[in-house]
Amino acid sequence: MPVVFAILLVIAGTVGFMMLPDREYPEMDPPFVNVTTIYTGANPEVIKAQITEPLEQEINGVEGIRVISSTSMEQASLISVEFNLGEDIDRAASDVRDRVSRALKYLPKDADPPIVAKMDANTNPIFFSLLKARSTPFLK
Repeated sequence: MPVVFAILLVIAGTVGFMMLPDREYPEMDPPFVNVTTIYTGANPEVIKAQITEPLEQEINGVEGIRVISSTSMEQASLISVEFNLGEDIDRAASDVRDRVSRALKYLPKDADPPIVAKMDANTNPIFFSLLKARSTPFLK
């Protein structure tokens, strides 16, 4: 009986060992900083010319940047700054925030102040919600 239990224990250990995941490379995500600016009533061309380009020119001087990508859409500008691996995300966000504050004098006065946010690549939204206004005959 003890021999059978020992053999079962060895088999269970071998199967468990074979099922362990192995990774050749550690999981490393580059630090990202997003800059979002809202300009109500503006079309994408105005957003690009008056908000996105001045902010990009100012942010471009921050050291450690790997890639800057931007999107100018109806009433909003989104600039995503990817830093090199190993860069301190807090320092990077602080540098971007300083550069954005320098560019405020070039932005339209009607535009909302830019929002600078650190982004973790591992975070996923917990809940999506979509609300749509409907006109009903009862609410006139």
